[in-house]
Amino acid sequence: LQYVDDLQVSGEPAEVDAFVKDLTAKYEIRDYGEPQSFIGMELTRKGNTMTLTQTKYIEQMTARFGLLDAHYVNTPMDPNSHLTSTDQSDTRPDPTLYRAMVGSLMYAQVLTQPGLSFAVMQLSRHLARPTHAHVNAAKRAIVWAYHHRHLGLTFDGDRPPDLHGYSDADYAGCPDTRRSTSGMVFCLGGTAVSWCSKLQRTVATASAESEYVSVSQAGHECLWLRRLVSEL
Repeated sequence: LQYVDDLQVSGEPAEVDAFVKDLTAKYEIRDYGEPQSFIGMELTRKGNTMTLTQTKYIEQMTARFGLLDAHYVNTPMDPNSHLTSTDQSDTRPDPTLYRAMVGSLMYAQVLTQPGLSFAVMQLSRHLARPTHAHVNAAKRAIVWAYHHRHLGLTFDGDRPPDLHGYSDADYAGCPDTRRSTSGMVFCLGGTAVSWCSKLQRTVATASAESEYVSVSQAGHECLWLRRLVSEL
């Protein structure tokens, strides 16, 4: 697994040692041994179990936006509010600051925090002209991530590598376009490995139609993951 100039190698110990020896003969490298962090993630291994978290990254993100002392919230977004593009306020927040907040949340959501998927999707739709309501929603998501920063993804090597997927959809949940939102998650061995919350491209005329669209999108992801797992 390669990311820029960082390399992770997995396999039998003898094969890993031989691979590192071959690399050392051709390139100047530094072998740090068992990884404890990688691109902002903390890696904790206990036996055949590995947990991925982003505790330090989330703490730095929260401190950057001055929200370390914010009160606890139990959901990334207020379930009773709906973000829209309209705003009657005479002032507008700093769009650069808002984009920085959403981008920071997105990095956590992509790597170890699938619980932020819906919030990041909603917030990302208003990057051009954010309102104060959007900024407050972004702050809430950051506070939620901070108070749940020790949560992550745990991979158990002793569990059978069965692939399971789930999909769902709301109906006309977007107040601006009347489009529905699809959500899906796929788990391998009981741990989420692929997740998505996405606004549907077409306007569904019934709740059943929005569900069909969602399960169709999940089906595409399922086929790709099955092929990947078969190769592995």
